[in-house]
Amino acid sequence: MVIKENGVYKGLIKKNEQGLNILSMVESPAIEVEYIKMNKDNEPIQIKCEVLNEEKRIVIAPAMIPDLVIPRVSKQGVKFSVYFDRETIFESLFKLSSEQKDQNIDINHNQQLINGATIIEKFITDENRVQSVKGFESMPFGALFFTAIVTDDQLWADIKAGKINGWSIDGQYSLEETDVELTEDEVNFLVKQKNY
Repeated sequence: MVIKENGVYKGLIKKNEQGLNILSMVESPAIEVEYIKMNKDNEPIQIKCEVLNEEKRIVIAPAMIPDLVIPRVSKQGVKFSVYFDRETIFESLFKLSSEQKDQNIDINHNQQLINGATIIEKFITDENRVQSVKGFESMPFGALFFTAIVTDDQLWADIKAGKINGWSIDGQYSLEETDVELTEDEVNFLVKQKNY
């Protein structure tokens, strides 16, 4: 498929090998939503506060938000955007879990799986079960959240220092062209916000 300049594409799972493969702990999440860091009392902590040794070191954030248009730049330098609907997000979580890939975590998409963080919870917000998450009340239904305990001291220090701020996904998806097309100014604004 040829990616069109300023095109908007829907990410889909159409083949068995497609879907979410790795969660990446990153400095700048493409969805622009950062972790809430939790201390031993499960209360949000400020990034600049002192950390106690007995902390649980829990982080939570969404990894996918339905219908959120995410700016991308192809290897050929073509600016485009992609989004995932609620169904694709559900399929992504189902495949990740059924293929037992939910502990596949790396740092800044380096493809080196780590042992310093463990996913302890994963869920999708919806009307009937988890309607909102404290600190993320404005998230739409269908957002995919991951909660992890960080056991690596350096990784926890990087999270507290703001060097690691949220989740990013690493996966393979088919792109379906949509009728939506952003203007060059809209794409440039989105790309500028992401510092591409």
